[in-house]
Amino acid sequence: MQCIGKEDGDDKGIEDPNKCKLGTVRLRHSDRNLLLRWEAALKRACLPYSSKRPRRLLVFVNPYGGKGTAPKIYRERAAPVFEAAGIECNVIQVY
Repeated sequence: MQCIGKEDGDDKGIEDPNKCKLGTVRLRHSDRNLLLRWEAALKRACLPYSSKRPRRLLVFVNPYGGKGTAPKIYRERAAPVFEAAGIECNVIQVY
């Protein structure tokens, strides 16, 4: 199960409250039905927060941004967060 949590501080120990990181929670148990119930309960617990975020986004990626690394940054850092949050993205690369 994917989750979004607060990112640890930088190399100087300074935390940025606007930065998050994607993590994975592994639930292990011999009873698969129990695991599915745990997952459903965790998702229900997040519902009050999900109403405050969009369901769909239109994302513009400038392939020349970030010294030419913007598409990679989007694919590796932003897209997984949107996917974990259940947000559908229509991505357009602008030139």
